[in-house]
Amino acid sequence: MPSPFAHPAAVLALAPLMGRLVVRTLVRPFVDRQVYECLTLKAAGTGQCASRARVGGVQVKELSHAELARWRSVSALEISEKFLRTLAQRPDRCFGAFIGDALVSYVFFASASPTAIDEQLRFRFPRDSIYIYKAFTLPAWRGKGLLPNLLTVAMRRLECRDFVTLVLSGNRNSRKAFEHCGFQLDQRFTVWKVLARPVRATVPGHPGFCIDARDPWLAGRV
Repeated sequence: MPSPFAHPAAVLALAPLMGRLVVRTLVRPFVDRQVYECLTLKAAGTGQCASRARVGGVQVKELSHAELARWRSVSALEISEKFLRTLAQRPDRCFGAFIGDALVSYVFFASASPTAIDEQLRFRFPRDSIYIYKAFTLPAWRGKGLLPNLLTVAMRRLECRDFVTLVLSGNRNSRKAFEHCGFQLDQRFTVWKVLARPVRATVPGHPGFCIDARDPWLAGRV
C-alpha cells in the first residue's frame, strides 16, 4: 500500500495538523497563552440579577472568615488551608448559599484593588467597582440558578456598586452563569507565560482595568 505522505495533496492536507501537533508537544510546555474575559454589571442593572433569583428553599448569608474556616474539612467545597491563610490578609467578604444546614455554594467579593488572581497575577479595577471571584457551587447543585440568589443578597449588602468578574475564555459555563445574571463582556486580557511565568499581558484601552504580574520586573504591556 502506498504511503499517503507520498501524495503532495495529502502532505498539504496534513500540514495544519502537524503544525498544531508541533506547537502542542514542543512549544506549549515552554510558552503558554491565557485569555481572561472581563464581565461587568453596572449598579443600575442589578435588578436583572434579582429577577433571576427564584430558587426556593435557599438561605443566603454572609460568612465571616472564622465561619468559613469551619467548612475546610469538607473537601468537596474546595476551601483549603492555603486559601484561608491568604484570605486572612485581605478584607474580602464571602456570601454562602445554604440548603438547610448545608453550604452548597459561595462567592467572594473584593473591594480593594489590585487583588490577586493567583500566585503570579493580579487584577486592577476601578475604585467604584467590586470584584467577584471564586464563585463555587457543589456539582450536585450546579445549573439550578443559585448564583442569582447569592449575588442579589450580596449586592444589597454591598450597597450600590458596579461589579466585575474574570473568567477564562474556555470556561463557557462560568461565563454563561454570569451572563444569566446580567453581566456583559467588557474586554479581554491576554497573558503570555514562558516556563509558567507571566512575561506579558495585553492591556485594553479602558484605564480602570489591568492584569499584570505580581512581580513588577515580570510585567510587560502591549
